[in-house]
Amino acid sequence: LTADDFTFIPPSDVLHDGNVKEAQFKCKYDDVGTIYVNYYNAEKELVIPVYADTYTAAVYYVDNENYAVSSEITDESWTYIITLNAIKNIEVDVKAPVVGEAPQSTLAGDESYSAYIEWDCYTETFEYNTQYTVKIRLYPEYNYSFAKEIVVDGYEVSYLDYGVLELQRVYDATPKAKITSLVPPED
Repeated sequence: LTADDFTFIPPSDVLHDGNVKEAQFKCKYDDVGTIYVNYYNAEKELVIPVYADTYTAAVYYVDNENYAVSSEITDESWTYIITLNAIKNIEVDVKAPVVGEAPQSTLAGDESYSAYIEWDCYTETFEYNTQYTVKIRLYPEYNYSFAKEIVVDGYEVSYLDYGVLELQRVYDATPKAKITSLVPPED
C-alpha cells in the first residue's frame, strides 16, 4: 500500500485545550487490518499531539492474515497545526506622569493575559522637569498567545522569550517648576 491508498482526515478542532488532537485515516481497502497512527512534531520527534505545534501523521498497519507489520507510510500533506487562542487586541490604560502623584503600579489584564507595570521613577512621586518611561510586560495565560504584528497606540512593542509581550512608552517631560515668588536681594 502507498499513501494514495489512504484518506487523511485532520482533526476538526485544532485549538489547543490540553486534549489529544488525533487525525483519522480511511483506507481504500477493507481487508488491510488494524491501522495505527504515529505523530511527529516539527522537530521530527515521535509525540502525542497535544501541544501547540506542527504535526505530521504516519500510518502503519498489521495485516490480519499473516500479522505482517507494514513500514510507516506518510505524505507531506498529512500535516496539521495545533494553535493557541490568539490575542489580537490589547487596550492599555496607563495614566501619564503628573508631578506629585505616585506612578501607576497596577494594570488590569483580562482572562487571556496578566500585566505588570514598571516605571523608571526612582522617587515615590513624579518630579518636575523629568522624562519618564513605562515598561509593561504582558504574560499570556494558559492556552493563549499574542498574535504577531500587534500594534498598541503610543507604545513600542517587543516580543520576548516564552511568549511575553513588552510595551514601552517614553512620556514627555513633566512641566518645569513654577517660581511663585521672588524675594528681592538684601542690600
